[in-house]
Amino acid sequence: AIPRELGNLTGLGTLELSENFLTGAIPLELANLTGLEILGLSENFLT
Repeated sequence: AIPRELGNLTGLGTLELSENFLTGAIPLELANLTGLEILGLSENFLT
């Protein structure tokens, strides 16, 4: 699972979580990552 607390890292520019076989929902809190330019979530089982 992706921790909701990642949404607190508003200055984060890249979040690469591909190929980790993560499961569960993508937290809505990721919308708080206003500095995010690259988001990698491929090869997971997210909903």
